[in-house]
Amino acid sequence: MQVHWTALELEEQWFLAEGEQQALLPGKSQGQRLAIAALLKFYQIAGRFPENLREVPKVALHYLHQLLELDAQVEPDSVYHLPSRTYERHRAEIRRFLSIRKADHSDQERAKQWLIHEVIMGEQTDSELNAVLMDWFRGQHLELISPKAQHQLIKSACHDFEKQFFQGIAEALSPSSKQAIDHLLRPLDEEVEDQATRFQVLSCDPGKPSLKTVFQEIEKLEAIERLALPADLFSPIPLKVLHAYRLRAGTESITELRKHPETVRYALVTAFCYERRAEIIDGLADVLIQLVHKIGVRAEKQVIRELLGDIRAVNGKPRLLYKLADAALNHPDGKVREVLYTVVDRETLENLVKEYHAKGPGYQRQIQTLVCNSYRSHYRSMVPNILSALVFHSNNAHHRPVIEALDVLKALQDSKKRFLGLDEAPVSDIVPDTLRPLVIENDGKDNQRLNRIHYEICVLQALRERLRCKEIWIEGAKRYGNPDRDVPQDFQEKRKAYYDLLDHPMDAETFIARVQRDLRAALAAFIVKQFLYGFKYC
Repeated sequence: MQVHWTALELEEQWFLAEGEQQALLPGKSQGQRLAIAALLKFYQIAGRFPENLREVPKVALHYLHQLLELDAQVEPDSVYHLPSRTYERHRAEIRRFLSIRKADHSDQERAKQWLIHEVIMGEQTDSELNAVLMDWFRGQHLELISPKAQHQLIKSACHDFEKQFFQGIAEALSPSSKQAIDHLLRPLDEEVEDQATRFQVLSCDPGKPSLKTVFQEIEKLEAIERLALPADLFSPIPLKVLHAYRLRAGTESITELRKHPETVRYALVTAFCYERRAEIIDGLADVLIQLVHKIGVRAEKQVIRELLGDIRAVNGKPRLLYKLADAALNHPDGKVREVLYTVVDRETLENLVKEYHAKGPGYQRQIQTLVCNSYRSHYRSMVPNILSALVFHSNNAHHRPVIEALDVLKALQDSKKRFLGLDEAPVSDIVPDTLRPLVIENDGKDNQRLNRIHYEICVLQALRERLRCKEIWIEGAKRYGNPDRDVPQDFQEKRKAYYDLLDHPMDAETFIARVQRDLRAALAAFIVKQFLYGFKYC
């Protein structure tokens, strides 16, 4: 308990209500009244009785001495010498007044099981566990055990939870998965000393994005996939608990991992691989998104340089159109050079044409052509491998055409077909109207077909936009994972607990009022700061 208390804190925390005084203090000597008051308030603040009255802050004893209007001869420090028998009797009286009882061994065992099954999975720090344990004892109308006993209880509960956690993970793994984990902890070449293990290779971060690093990351992902971990292995485990075990596995040496009992070793390596898999998938998704964006930006910059570099904006277009129309109507049989060029010079007309091409549909088609050239010459050797390594889903039927188009691209990965039939791949919501003349071609026999390269680019661009807003998500990913899992699965059952964790009220009006209050306070502080800043430089 804190030693220093302000006057306001003493008034709020150590004040003895009239009902408390009437129930506990009549018939007691002045020294006993002070002792009972100190024990009662200490319990109400700390949730337990002090091991001895020397735990009670001196400033609190002086405050209670004044509050109870005790004689000056009764010094506050006199309670320190209270006989143990009297001390126990006072605690029994307070228990009866508060309708609580001492916790026995069975109560402590219930508290331990409650921590294991309800709390430790979501709370990890000692301060969090101490706080919830105190609330549990209060809710059960039990006297909180001593700090030493609390520490031992929490330590025992954490140990049992971890033991059960490790045992449950190991039992959920198949024999082949366990063999694959043991294989990860062996050197790549067992005949060479100090050779890195496969597990250490998985731990390495990727380098600068390139074709080589993409293939390396895909190999890591395939190595983890070969473990054949159950999809729902860690579904009931909070991410921060899983992350703690992943960090533990990542910081231990290979020798330390091998020395662990099998259940511990399998659980730690599995936790590491489970989270590492999500990181690798997120990394591949980032590469895909950046890649599509990069080739688009490069193409647009090149088009701007080529088409807009020598363009002069043509002003007064309605007036020029009137002059051209009037001249054409007045001289319908005349020559263009003799009729129109006398009204608007050739250079102005050329600028008009360039401006239209630069800002019209041709501009987008030119960009798409350059994107396809860049994609065909370099990036096409990388993208299909990324797509094959990822599994895409959507919770919205509106985006199913993109998923179907991705399936088509995966099926054609080893094919050299340059064109696709219109019935082989979806076009709606994938190919923009401005790019259809570029993507949909005529085969010379009055049949339409899809240019495969241009179509692939349209699919990738559609995928990029939907990945960024999670309309399409990737199986096994964390940042690009299922948006329905962003909210805890037990949110409805533990709604109040989650709101308390976020320190937000459940009532919408109260939340809005708090936000408005904070905004007004921030605005007022900003205005004062601006005023003082302006005054300083006046």
